[in-house]
Amino acid sequence: MVVYVDDTLIEGIVDLAFLDGGVWTVVDFKTDDELGLARFVYEAQVHLYATAIGQATGAPVAAALLLL
Repeated sequence: MVVYVDDTLIEGIVDLAFLDGGVWTVVDFKTDDELGLARFVYEAQVHLYATAIGQATGAPVAAALLLL
């Protein structure tokens, strides 16, 4: 996925995205033993993925961070 945020190009790889009932669900998997402050970074990451998919498709998007 690629998205522009404030004139900055951001590129990433989405773990899982699926369309259900007209809504995209974007999931990012994390396996860290201890998240700490990294959780905020990971949440921002999955929201950027969701933004990119929403911009590309014009469809509503839900973002989910799955901690394993």
